Amino acid sequence: MKRKLILLIIVSVPALLYLNVWQAFRYRSVETEIELLEVKQQEWIEENKKAIIAIEVLGAPSRINGLTSEIDGLNRPETTAVIRINIDDSKGGGNG
Repeated sequence: MKRKLILLIIVSVPALLYLNVWQAFRYRSVETEIELLEVKQQEWIEENKKAIIAIEVLGAPSRINGLTSEIDGLNRPETTAVIRINIDDSKGGGNG
């Protein structure tokens, strides 16, 4: 009985050491993957910031007015030709 216990202890110590090393390896590989994903995320954030700025520049009223003046047939209507319709939906009426 004592022999089996000693043999079990002798076998379990290297096995536990191996499991500890294996767990450390897995942890390090996951940590490296997370670092790479964080770098990629930062790149995407920077690309999104640049895209938002480009959209704001392209959508600026002064730029659009300049483009529409270059296209034949597009002129800004006079304020007297504009009809505005306001719908009061404060009563909560629906379509039905």
